[in-house]
Amino acid sequence: AGGAAAEHEVRALAVPGQARGLDREDPRDGEAVVQLDRGQVRARDGVRQVDHQPTSEIFDQGEPALVSELYLAAKEVTRDGFATSLGKDYKFSFEDYSQWLVDITRLSGWGEISWVDREEKALRGVLRITDSPVAGYLKGKVKAPCDHVIRGLMAGGASSAFRANVDIIETECEALGHEACSFTIDTQRNLSKRFPKLYKAQ
Repeated sequence: AGGAAAEHEVRALAVPGQARGLDREDPRDGEAVVQLDRGQVRARDGVRQVDHQPTSEIFDQGEPALVSELYLAAKEVTRDGFATSLGKDYKFSFEDYSQWLVDITRLSGWGEISWVDREEKALRGVLRITDSPVAGYLKGKVKAPCDHVIRGLMAGGASSAFRANVDIIETECEALGHEACSFTIDTQRNLSKRFPKLYKAQ
């Protein structure tokens, strides 16, 4: 198994949504469609063109501009869309948001997720994912952490939970042979100091 068939299976990811192929040309309201085979990120504010690149290159640190486009598209759609409105409608507390983030990530097919640590006042935390479909597909094909879409989705949800603009860096990845994918939540300033190389690449 693999080759063209495997490439087709992960040609597009829905944010939020399951890690599955999509034939739809335009996203529904509040949804971004990342079309890997066409090199595009489609969001509510239009199409972000990231050129035609092999899947492994789009997700590798060798293309930081493409990585940034994927991450920001997922983060913005989640934070500025359904995550914030959902919290307002149901009066989510920090704990409510924390549980929702785990539930929506798991139900959307992004793997088994759990909190390792979280500090509301400090605006920081750590999330762990096993069985990531993206990392599983790209195992051995990339040289750097590759879960940029789910990283963006979680960053958008975390920004709503912390009620502050936080970001996420993937510090360990199953695609690189680690037991799990590990994601650190913090402010941009702190992440750039704590993980300078990863911050620059992601």
